Amino acid sequence: MAGGAGRNKVKVTEMRISKALCYTSTFVVGIGLLAAGCAKDRPESVPADARSVAKQGGTQPVNFTAPRDGTVYVYDRTSQKMLYSGRVRQGETLELDPMRNKVRLEGRVVMEKNLRDLNQYQVWFDEEGGTQAAAPVVAPAAAPRTDRPAAPASEREAAPSGAPAAPTSK
Repeated sequence: MAGGAGRNKVKVTEMRISKALCYTSTFVVGIGLLAAGCAKDRPESVPADARSVAKQGGTQPVNFTAPRDGTVYVYDRTSQKMLYSGRVRQGETLELDPMRNKVRLEGRVVMEKNLRDLNQYQVWFDEEGGTQAAAPVVAPAAAPRTDRPAAPASEREAAPSGAPAAPTSK
């Protein structure tokens, strides 16, 4: 019986080692998955206030119609590269077609590149007025304020500001 008890101790020890290895492997795999999940969701070239409007993997085309004027970004998540970015007007439709290796805007080809059918693509949209650089806007001249009482007639006849005042006789 002494020999049998020794073998049982060896089996118990082996089971403990196997359990420890199993827990350690699970832990390592879990950490790896967690680290992969922590990858940046938004590419650096996409403004912070842009929103993801489409994600796709495979060969099916992706269509996006702009709800307002803005900028659209087409990003290849698999290769982590920006494929296309450009201005869109309200109502314009962007189509990403991996099977035909094209990005179209309103039916015209805006990018033609060898796209991998099985990569994952993402489309982002940033409304005009977001953080993207925009052409400077010139504000119209200020209208006269109407919340003040009218100036006395003697002041209304005075020269406009910046112009020399007309001589007055006394």
